[in-house]
Amino acid sequence: MNSNTSLQDKSTLEDLRKEACEYFKQRKFLKALALFEEILKNSQHSPDDQHITSTWDFSSDKCGQENFNELVKVLYRNSALTSLDLSWNKLGSVEGKALADVLCKNSTLTSLNLNNNWIGSEGGKALADALCKNSTLTSLNLCHNNLGSEGRKNISRCTLQELHADYFGS
Repeated sequence: MNSNTSLQDKSTLEDLRKEACEYFKQRKFLKALALFEEILKNSQHSPDDQHITSTWDFSSDKCGQENFNELVKVLYRNSALTSLDLSWNKLGSVEGKALADVLCKNSTLTSLNLNNNWIGSEGGKALADALCKNSTLTSLNLCHNNLGSEGRKNISRCTLQELHADYFGS
């Protein structure tokens, strides 16, 4: 490979990174994912590219309920994402059930933070059922989700290496 090709590849990668990050900021997750996947196919991608593709932080309402459905679509087809932070996003039982459905099919996510949402007992039961089928998720934060005693019972059946579940609610 000559140096002009190498410089062109680096420039193209940088353009792809900028475009992917812009789509990410706009919450156009499917477009961002496609670009991140393209970046990772290139042999010159950096460790930062791998980290950006595998660790997504949408804490403090960065995802928003209006973007949640697109995020779920991404989770169904993403094979690089290993850590997802959805804490403080006002997610309810409907979103909890949608995440549960994803967890039944996703085999790469190892860490999920759902701290301070309102998933409730129904969402908690759906998550617990999904976690019994998902062997890759090892860390889950369900603190402050108003899961109640039924949620506590359901979640206790799961085999996780790390579970944060302070304050299940009444």
